[in-house]
Amino acid sequence: VSGKETDKIKLMGVNLVNCKRIKTSAIKESIAVIEGSVIEAYRVSGSVVFFAKVVAAYVREDLMNRYGWDFSKVSLPLHGWGRLFYIIDSKTKHMFAK
Repeated sequence: VSGKETDKIKLMGVNLVNCKRIKTSAIKESIAVIEGSVIEAYRVSGSVVFFAKVVAAYVREDLMNRYGWDFSKVSLPLHGWGRLFYIIDSKTKHMFAK
């Protein structure tokens, strides 16, 4: 959906809050936020790849345990390549990609 024609924030039903270190907004309902300051931008095969310095990072502490993410409480989509995503959660035992 293009943001030029649709209010994506309203469509998703989320709320925005100010970031802590940079002058932009974050989604209030996010499980984690990484704020970055762009260092370089490169055009690669019709896309732009941004390299940034992380200036702030924060997570919802109720979704963490002493080892990191508590997968009994959160399912994280991880980008593999192209249109391939992996889901990690408490029910996932083994995962293979071909």
